[in-house]
Amino acid sequence: MKVRLMLFLLLIFKMGYGYAEQQDLILNCSKDNNETVINEKLVLDDVRLHLTSGKCIFKQAIVIGSNVLIIGAGEGKSVIEDGRENSNPESLITNQSFNETNNLTIQDLSLQGNVATLGFSEHVHLIELFGASNVDINHVNLSGFRGDGIYLGFHGKHNKNISISSSTFDGITKNNRNAISIIDGNNISITKNQFHNTTRRDMPGAIDIEPNRNKEHVVNNITISHNVFSNIGGKAAIVVSIKSKLKSVISNVFIYGNEIQNTNRGIFIRSQAFDIRALTGWHYDIHDNVIMDYKISKVYICNISGLSDGYALGAFNSDNLCWLDFMRK
Repeated sequence: MKVRLMLFLLLIFKMGYGYAEQQDLILNCSKDNNETVINEKLVLDDVRLHLTSGKCIFKQAIVIGSNVLIIGAGEGKSVIEDGRENSNPESLITNQSFNETNNLTIQDLSLQGNVATLGFSEHVHLIELFGASNVDINHVNLSGFRGDGIYLGFHGKHNKNISISSSTFDGITKNNRNAISIIDGNNISITKNQFHNTTRRDMPGAIDIEPNRNKEHVVNNITISHNVFSNIGGKAAIVVSIKSKLKSVISNVFIYGNEIQNTNRGIFIRSQAFDIRALTGWHYDIHDNVIMDYKISKVYICNISGLSDGYALGAFNSDNLCWLDFMRK
C-alpha cells in the first residue's frame, strides 16, 4: 500500500486480525478561501480518498494503483483542478507508474483542465489508463481538457471492464483532442453521458475508437448508448478508425440511442484496409440514433463488413478513396 502527501489528509486506519485494511483518507479542499493548493505528487494504492466540498489545485499528477476509490461531495462541489505548468508532460490522473490497475472508481466530482489558459496539448489528458480493469467512472464532470478527457491506452496489458456513465465532458474551447479515446479495450460501456464543445477540426471527435498499428491491440465489445452530443468538431461525434488490415480488428461495436447535433458527421466508421474481403468476423450494430444539424452527413462508412440493422454496405478501395455516405433506410 502506498500513500504519500500527508499534508491536508486525515488518515483513518482500520485494523483487524493483525493486518491493515484499505485506508480511508479525507482530502480537505476548502482550507484557504475555499481552495487548497497541493504541490506534491499524490500516489494512491489500496486507498479510499474522500474529497470535501471546495477546490483542490494540484501542481503535480495524481498517480493511481489498484483498489482505489476517489469520491467527492458531488459534481461542482468537489473540484480537482489541474494547476500545473505548460511544460508538464504527464496527464492529471495516471497509472503509468504501475504495471496495471484493478478496481478503480471515480465518482461525484469535477475535473478541470487548463485548455483555456494553456491551449492544446495532444497527450496531456485528465485521466489516462493503461492495462486497467474493473473501472467505474460515474457522475464526473470533465472540462477544459487539453488532450483527452479520458484516454484508454496500451502498455503491454489490456483494458477491460470499463464503465463511463452519467458524466459530462465539456471541452469549453473546442481546442482539444477527444473527450474519450479507446486505443485498447474489451468490454467498454459509455452510457448516459453529455458531450459538449469538444475537438479541434484536425482531430477525430468526441469519442474516438482508434487502435494503433499494433497487432496486440484488442478493441472488442464496445457499447456507446444513450449519450447526448452537441457542438462537436473533428470528423464526427463518434469515430471508429482502423489504420491497417489484419492488425487490429474492432468487433462487436454497438452504437444506439444517442442524440447528436451540430457536428460535421454523426458517426464515422472507416478502415484503411485495401481488400474488404479480408475483413471477416466483424460485427457493428448501429440503430436508433437521432442525428440533426450535421454539416456533411449523418453517417460515413468505409471498408467495413458485418454491419447490421438497416445500413447499406459498399466501398471504394483505390488509393484510400472512400466517400460513401449512408443514410438510414
